[in-house]
Amino acid sequence: MEDRLDALLAPLIKKAVLLTPHADPKAWVPLPVSKLGGLPYFEAGATWPVCKLCTQPLTFVFQLFDETTSALLVFHYCFDCLPAGDDPRDRGLWHAQWFTAPQGYKQIRLAPPGADRNAITPCRITHQTVRSLPGWEGLDTQSPEAEGLCCELDPESPWQAFDQAVTRAGCIDDLKSWQGGYPLYLQGEHVPDCPHCQASMTFFAQIDSEGEANLDWGAVGLIYLFYCAQHPQSVEFVRQNT
Repeated sequence: MEDRLDALLAPLIKKAVLLTPHADPKAWVPLPVSKLGGLPYFEAGATWPVCKLCTQPLTFVFQLFDETTSALLVFHYCFDCLPAGDDPRDRGLWHAQWFTAPQGYKQIRLAPPGADRNAITPCRITHQTVRSLPGWEGLDTQSPEAEGLCCELDPESPWQAFDQAVTRAGCIDDLKSWQGGYPLYLQGEHVPDCPHCQASMTFFAQIDSEGEANLDWGAVGLIYLFYCAQHPQSVEFVRQNT
């Protein structure tokens, strides 16, 4: 039955890019590249985003370059208010913006208005291509047949049969930061709907709590980012914790 399970999972495998931060003072410079902390990429006319609840400047957390669309996602967050993400009440407590075709000549240097006690340590990011399968929490939506077979292989702990199959497939099975592939949920599958068209959004990346960057989403949590292909500026995220 293991061979049958492996055959069911093989077509689901996707490539993902593992994101590993490395503290580096040079990452302070605002450039249109993937990084954590420092100064973000901005273009003319921008102002630093402010939390609508506590009125403090939001913390610049990270920016990720998407090679498939040549666009840059820049993400700010309020670590004092700790928004959970996919909740209309949280809007304005975080800020995400896509920049299409970002270029050095377009960017402006914009610093936060005042010291930020939640500032992220500037980090460059190295990339490694890995293989990805959906987590156990999301397997039922991808392959109910594979989920059922796991239950046959191990009726008491079917997720263990799935974990073993993930290992056999050479896929990533640990909570880390990555771009593309599938999200690995901490507290169950949660895919936001686009606020404009109500369609299920597409997973873009997950960003873990990263000690190297002094980044902690609270209770050793992480966030999952999603986008809508039909509404390019639409971004949602979900924060989950252990």
